[in-house]
Amino acid sequence: MEAFEPAQPERDLETARAEAADEFGEAIRTIYGQAIGSELVQDLLTDRTTLFAAEGEMISDQPDKLLNDVSVEQQLLVTRMAEVAGAESEVIVVTPYFIPGPNGVEFWRRLTERGVRVIVLTNSLASTNHVAVHGAYSRYRHRLIKAGVELYELRVDAFTGNRDDDRPPIESMTLHTKAMLMDRKYTFNGSLNLDPRSIDINTEMGVLVDSTDITKSLAVPFMEVIPERAYRVVENENGNLRWTAVIDGQEIVETSEPQSGRWRRFKAFVSRILPESQL
Repeated sequence: MEAFEPAQPERDLETARAEAADEFGEAIRTIYGQAIGSELVQDLLTDRTTLFAAEGEMISDQPDKLLNDVSVEQQLLVTRMAEVAGAESEVIVVTPYFIPGPNGVEFWRRLTERGVRVIVLTNSLASTNHVAVHGAYSRYRHRLIKAGVELYELRVDAFTGNRDDDRPPIESMTLHTKAMLMDRKYTFNGSLNLDPRSIDINTEMGVLVDSTDITKSLAVPFMEVIPERAYRVVENENGNLRWTAVIDGQEIVETSEPQSGRWRRFKAFVSRILPESQL
């Protein structure tokens, strides 16, 4: 081997240890190192997080979806989710962008009329990063409420405050999770938003997990914290929208888009003229 590799100077143990420590320190400063030090990974390494064994189903639209006419045959993911979401008792939906359209409103109405509780959490005008999408969604709030949907919008300051580590505090929140919890039995997590772009244009995918343990472990704390983390959107006796939340133990009632300024409200209102299919 010496004929193929030039001789290397001998290193003492302390030098080798110092070089190894430098390489380790460099790795820690990378994105990979930050991931290893994340709260989730540390919880897994120290058994603070419970692991579940369950059956999962990977669901994906076909890559050539955009090349075909919009149809049930091409909407593989949303069609499968509609089958599962036809629940018996409860559906919890978390979606950053929510434009149900008339057909979507009718879908949720049919569920609530069967006695199924439907809870939807989406972004508020203050927390969304796409004002135009919120403008389109806002057209359906009255119809969704009348259909029996429990509608929540994320507070932009839902998680402000200092963290347990050295990272800076979170100043504002934007919902990005896409998930559905059905009957405390099925959990779906993936890329699907409940809007025309995801359903008709984008190629989406996700995993559907059949596990009572997993779904309950998510649904129970979700329902416990949502009154404090989000505004419940309701109608008053005159049919006007009201936003209610529990903040510092006190019930707060807002009469217009909470935590958002006039200019942002104006942009959302004007954006209602945009075609929903492109949002």
